[in-house]
Formats: sequence, C-alpha cells, structure tokens
Amino acid sequence: RSHSPNELNYWWIEYGGTLDTIKDNEKIKEELTRILLGVWDHIKNRGNHRAENYTLDWIGQVVGKRESRRFIGDYILTQKDVEEGTLFPDRVAYGGWPIDLHPPKGIFDPGPPCEQHRLKDIYSIPFRCLYSKNIENLMFAGRNISATHIALGSTRVQGTCGLLGQAVGTASYLCKKYGITPREVYKNHIGELQQLLLREDCYIIGIKNEDPYDIARDGKVSASSCKPLGVEEFTFLSPVNSSIGQSFIVTSSRLDTISLYLSLKDELTVTLSTYKVDSLRDIRLDRLIARTSLPLKDVNGWVDFHIQKDIEPGYYLFKLESDKSFYIGFNSRSFPGIQRIDFSSEFKIAHGVYAFRVNPPSYPYVPENIINGISRPTYYGPNLWISDKGLPQRIDIDLPQRTAINTIYLTFDTYLDSPEHSRDVPEPECVRDYVIYCKIDGENKKLLEVRDNYYRRRVHRFEEIESDGISIEILGTNGDPHARIFEIRIYRF
Repeated sequence: RSHSPNELNYWWIEYGGTLDTIKDNEKIKEELTRILLGVWDHIKNRGNHRAENYTLDWIGQVVGKRESRRFIGDYILTQKDVEEGTLFPDRVAYGGWPIDLHPPKGIFDPGPPCEQHRLKDIYSIPFRCLYSKNIENLMFAGRNISATHIALGSTRVQGTCGLLGQAVGTASYLCKKYGITPREVYKNHIGELQQLLLREDCYIIGIKNEDPYDIARDGKVSASSCKPLGVEEFTFLSPVNSSIGQSFIVTSSRLDTISLYLSLKDELTVTLSTYKVDSLRDIRLDRLIARTSLPLKDVNGWVDFHIQKDIEPGYYLFKLESDKSFYIGFNSRSFPGIQRIDFSSEFKIAHGVYAFRVNPPSYPYVPENIINGISRPTYYGPNLWISDKGLPQRIDIDLPQRTAINTIYLTFDTYLDSPEHSRDVPEPECVRDYVIYCKIDGENKKLLEVRDNYYRRRVHRFEEIESDGISIEILGTNGDPHARIFEIRIYRF
C-alpha cells in the first residue's frame, strides 16, 4: 500500500473485521502488533522515508475498535435516517460525519481503505437509540448504540459519541429525579431532557430554549451598538479562476449595491448575479434577482455592483464570474450569517469569507439574538449579538418586573466554525474582560468582574438579589474589535 512519511497516514493499519471482535480480541491485538512492526521495519529499512532519526517509542495494547457489538433500543437508526436527516421528536444529539465504511479485511483488502459517502446536512439521533429494548435500566452511548452498520459509519466519531454521552448522563439524572426508567423519560419527560441539554450548551436541531425557569426570555434587550452585515477586513488577496459565490442575510426590504474588494490589472468583464435562496447553504440558482456586468481594468479596491431592487428580507446569494482571472479580498476566518460558496468544488460549502458589504446596511447581529433560543450559528441565522467596532461595549436586559436572581449563564463566541481540531490559543472573537451589573431602581450595581476569560460558557452564581435587570460591559476581547455574545440566561435556583 502506498503511503507518505506522515504520522496521520497510518490509520489504515486495520485488522479483525472478519473475526469476532469480542472473543478474538487478543488474537486481533497480536496480529495488529505483528503488522505494525512490519510496517515499522519497512519505514526504517526500505525506501526513503526520512526516518533515520526516529524510533518506535510505544505501541498501544488496547485494540481500538471502530465497530463491535451494538445494542438494540426502541428504535434502530438507519442509513435512510442519516441521509435524509430525519427529525425525530425525541432527538437529543446530532451527527454530520460522512457515512465512512472500512473494508472488513482491513490492511489485507486490495481496495481503498475506506469509502466516504458525504451527507447533505447534519441529522438528528433519537433518545430511543440510547436505551435498551429489553433491559429496563440500561442506557448506552458511543459505538454501541442502536444503529445499523451503515448508520454507525457516521455516528461512531468522537464528537458525536460525546454528545450521546451527555444525553445519557442527563437522562440518568431524570431517571433518578423521578424514579423512572429511560423509556419513561422518553414517554413523559423528553421535552425536559431536551431543555436540560440546551441549558448545558448542547445543540439540538430545530429545538429552541423554552426553559420556563430562564427569566431572561421575558426581558427587553438593548445594546450600545450593533454591527452591520459585511466583512471589510481581509487576510490576503485570493486568486479567482472560476465561479465563486457567497450567501448572506438581508434584513432590509431594499438591495441597492453589493460591494466587493477586487484587484486586477488586465482589462476584463466581471459579472455578478444575485439570487434568492432558502438558507445560507442553499446553492440553487433558480431565482435570479439581478445580474450586473462591469468592464474593469487596473483596479485595486472596492467595486460597487448595482442591484437597485426592492426585495423581501431573507437569504440571498451572489455568484461572481469572469472571462479572465483576478483577485478578491479573502478573510480566512468564517463569519456568522455569511457562507462562502466555491462552485468549482465538489462540496460547494467552503471555509472563510470574501470581503464584501451591502447597501443599504443589513443588521442580522441584533441584541435580541441573545434570547432567541439558539446559542450557535446555523444556516438560518447567526444567533448572536455583535457590536460595532471599538470597546468597551454594553448589552442590557431589562426585566418586566423586579425579580430575585442568583445565577447568570453567558455564552461567548469561541469560533465553532474553526476547521482545526485543536487550538492552543484563545480565539480572538471570545470576550476576555467583562463586568456584570445588577439593575436596581435605575442604577447599576457592580455584581462581579472577570478578567482573562477564554471559555465559551461561563456560569456565575452569587447570593440572591432583587433586580430589575442586568447590564454586561465588555471591556476587552482576545483580539477581535467587536464584542460578541450568543446567549444570556438568568435564573433563580
């Protein structure tokens, strides 16, 4: 099998798919060790693998099982559910990894080491897949859930397994609280389970915060400022050799211009087509709003494409194409409420954003987003407040009447769209320094102050106090010039 000198390229050292992965565990371990030592011998003694100064330091002795025994629950998740994105009423987690199937013969199979079938969207996983059909007090999470072999090819990855574990742990709390079985949780308390998961920062497709104990839901929200739609800062100028696009949210009923930062020297014609779409990931080009072609030469700056249309607020997409190559401002970090499209790519949905702005301004990052019930960006909205440039900034929640409170939940932006699996620095978007004030008779009383934060979720508990509302002053971030908050919850526990 061909390979390159990269430690990430040896995941295909697999064996045991045709054996009993439970009874033959030791046999599989010994054979895998033999195979691994053979691969290491090849790396050290054959070919030019640049491994002269490397040594084999450690070999694990616990076999990692991609798939083994699975339990049967009240429902068995299927390939159809995963591919079609079935929205189960008892959904408690989601997945999105491709259906990733590996040959049973592993390293001895002459074919490719895996086949990945991409999904069109994320899908939900029902609670009924996480408890036993015939053992009333047994729940499970991870690679043993009630799913078919094909469906497990997607659900088995660690991120999804972690969500399943949190769902089962939370359900265990309800079982103890009410003295009931997991099946009774499904029948009588599934809404409570879902709301508890949301409170602890889980995401459940299409389920919003409806926690009756969250006092903030009835409040009136205001802020010192609000950022308009657009990305004017860019990391570098990116070459454009084929059709590109970007979807975005318009909150006004008029679209006069879309402006892009372009750079070119030779004379060429650039065409921008604007379409109405149903979400930020909808790439269907069947509802043309306007098409504008501009002859350009020797440009390095903002170019205005005139649309001049009355429109409905909603989701829109522009497609940009030309008869020659040129450059466009590109920001390597994605931005909520904006989705870059690469029409030349197999997967279309792409990371990062193009520098652009619209006129008249749109405002999808309003303060009210912090109590809209969704605490992370989706393809239907950014779901967070973003201030204008400059710090400090402030956001307020005024309660309908004076209320006793003792707990505040804050959810900040830690850049969940990052393509990197591991980062060792705080995300620039995350609020670093802030002060929480309690409102009493029109005055702000300082409740607490936090410095050097880098967490997405902060829960502040304090002595109970009668309050007319709260005010949060953002003094600094970890680098971004805007203040950002996804969600604020207020409780009296």
